[in-house]
Order: sequence, then C-alpha cells, then structure tokens
Amino acid sequence: MGRVDIPVVLLNLHIVTNSVFIKFLRPMKKAIILLAATLLCGVFVFSSCKKGGGESPAQDKTPAFVQINFSFPVTADLLKYTDMTATYNDGTGEKTETITAEEWTKALKVALPCTLKFKRTTRMKAGVELTSDVTFAYKTGYIYSFTLLNASGADLNKGGAFNAVASAKGKGDKVAELIASGRWDKEYSFSFDKDGNLAQ
Repeated sequence: MGRVDIPVVLLNLHIVTNSVFIKFLRPMKKAIILLAATLLCGVFVFSSCKKGGGESPAQDKTPAFVQINFSFPVTADLLKYTDMTATYNDGTGEKTETITAEEWTKALKVALPCTLKFKRTTRMKAGVELTSDVTFAYKTGYIYSFTLLNASGADLNKGGAFNAVASAKGKGDKVAELIASGRWDKEYSFSFDKDGNLAQ
C-alpha cells in the first residue's frame, strides 16, 4: 500500500482548531469549578440559616406566679420615737420583721392563686412621752407593684402599681394618742385568682 500524505492545509486546520479549543477550555474549566464551589457554599449557608434561623417558639402566656414588691414608708420621727414591726403572710404562714429604716420593703414571688397580707404595727418606745411642743412628722399607708410570671418565671408584662402614702405632721402628744389607739395598725390584703386578676 502506498503512503498517504495528509494535506498540509488539513493538518494545520486540525492543529489550529485543537489549540483554540484547549485555550478556550482552560479558562472555562476554572470558571465552572469556581461557579460550582460558589453554589455549594450557598447551599450550605441556606441550609444553616434554615436550621438555625427559624422562628422561636411562642412564649407561654399563662400566668403561674405573681411577683409583688410591697413597702411601708417611714419617717425619722417614727424611727426615733416608736417601735415598728412589719408582719406579712406569703401563703406559708406569718412572718414578722422589725422596721429599722425609712422604708420597709418586701419582694415576694408566690404561685397563683394566692392571698398576700401585710401589716405594720406601731407602738411608742418605752419611756417616751411626747408633748405638744414637739412636731412629729409621719407617714401612713403603703406602696406596691406587681407583675405576673409564667411557669418558667418569664415576665408577662401584666401587672399594676399603687401608691397610697399619706404624709403629715402633728403635735407630739396628739400623734402619740393616735399611735396608742392602734388606728395605724392596719392590715392590707391582696387576693389574686388563678388568672392573676387582683380582687377589688
């Protein structure tokens, strides 16, 4: 069989075509790999956001506890001339504390339903006798605020507050008579139902 000569034109065309294709493929290969990597990262990011960025579970809105802050206001004259105690009942029995500062405050967290009671008792100090030329500054009443909590202790932003403090001055002997009469020894009671409603 005789030798077959490939035309120079065809050979050159094949070389040129192959060279052009290789030169075109190399940058395209890099671009395809980069695009695939970008898409893969996007899939991971989307999956992570979908798993970790979902909506948080709805908060339990059912009241389970009441948290109350209750205060008896006091003056320097009351501390100087009288002995005072504060008695409270948090549902586990009565407790009594001596009042030694110009405001007695108690913070309680109690399960619903409940009834909370607070009482201040005031007595003249032994051996103290006040005359009409002594000016006695005093305060009566109370301050309280409360908020409702769910079973996990989260604040439900439901509550209230009230200030029933009265400030006055009087002659020492007259104030001493008021104290001796027991008119200031009042008990304040707060009843909450199972839904946290405060009875009026």
